Parts: sequence; structure tokens; C-alpha cells
Amino acid sequence: MSELVREELARIKLQLTDMQRLPSNRLRSPSPAVDIDGFYELVGEALRIYQLTEGKAADRLYIYTEEFQPENYERETISVRLRSRQPAVMSKTAPLGQPRELKPTVREVYEDPILPKYQIWELGWMRDNVIEFCMWSKSNKEANKMALWFEDFMHYNMWFFRSRGVNQLYLNNREEDFIILDKRLVGRPITYFVRTERIIQLREKVLEEIIVNAIVTTDQDASLTDYSED
Repeated sequence: MSELVREELARIKLQLTDMQRLPSNRLRSPSPAVDIDGFYELVGEALRIYQLTEGKAADRLYIYTEEFQPENYERETISVRLRSRQPAVMSKTAPLGQPRELKPTVREVYEDPILPKYQIWELGWMRDNVIEFCMWSKSNKEANKMALWFEDFMHYNMWFFRSRGVNQLYLNNREEDFIILDKRLVGRPITYFVRTERIIQLREKVLEEIIVNAIVTTDQDASLTDYSED
């Protein structure tokens, strides 16, 4: 490794050290972090188990979809979509206030199991999401019933989401009803605040290769410039 590469790598490692923050039990879930796509999957899993536990037949379960409006309505449907996503607020008492976590922090540093002489930095970046679940039905009465049922479902399964890596979750708002006249569908949207965490692994060996390639490219460009001037 050249001296220039070594110096650049040391500079980056120093920056990563400055970003390091010890994990806090107050801010983190007891399980590996889950991001928004993982949360969608957890809700689908919990919905299926919860309904089967209630005794509903497998072919009568609510349809769960990421499509906002059911294209081919078969039976009562629950849709999910993202309403907003921002860097997380760095306060547990005011989750919708300021200041926000504007850059990732180092959650963990450990030895690379493949290349023992190198390290791996695990970077985490909290996100505050407002997620909308909408209950779709042909009947106003059934849609209202679904909305109340869904609130109970989320409340009873709060422990499940927390145990599976969701950092924070609570009811945000019951929104204005939807009516789609041409499809004769009614919707009951409910929004939830969900704090998730995006985890990124940064390998020291990869950093080293990027630095080497950047230096080589810079030297080549400089050589081409000198040649053209001659």
C-alpha cells in the first residue's frame, strides 16, 4: 500500500470514528434494524397470522397490497403506501420536531470475517416515516368496521413489530374518507408514524480499492493533460 493511499484511508477512518455513537437502548429496537420495505413485509405477515388466529378462512383473508387503489377488486382490501419520509428527529419526546439526524452514524465496528486484517463499519441512518393504510370495501359499514379492526390489530401487534426490529410505531391520524365513484369503492385511510433504520456496511478493503482507483485515475488524467500540452 502506497503512503498516499495509507494517508487517505487514515483520514476516512478518522471521519468514521467521529461519526461513531454507542447504540442506545432508548432509541433502538432489541432486534436487527428493519427499514420500510421490511416493515411492509412484517405487517403482511402479522395480518395473515392475526386473521387466521381469529378463525377466518384462508381464502377470506383481507387482501394486502402496496397498490394504492385495488385494480381488480375481489374482496375487502388493505393497501399500504408511504406518505412522507425524513431523517429521524434526535429526540424521543418530540418525534416530529427538530433537530434531525442528517447523516448516518457508526453503530458497530468489527473485524472483516473474510479479510481479518481489515475492518467493517456498520452505518445506521434513522428515518421517520408516515405510512398510510387504507381499508377498501364496497360498503361504508364494512369499511368503517375494517378501520376499527385495523387499529386494534396494530395495537395488539405492537410488541411483534418492536421485537422484529421496528424502532418506533404509533397511530398518527385517521384521514378523510375516500370514495371512488366509478369503481363503487370506499376507503378508510389511517396513517401511522413509523421509525425505521437503514443499515449500510462499509468495508475497509473496498474503501482501499476505491482510493487506489481514484489515485490511478487522477494520475492518468494528469499524464494525458501534460501530453496534450506538449
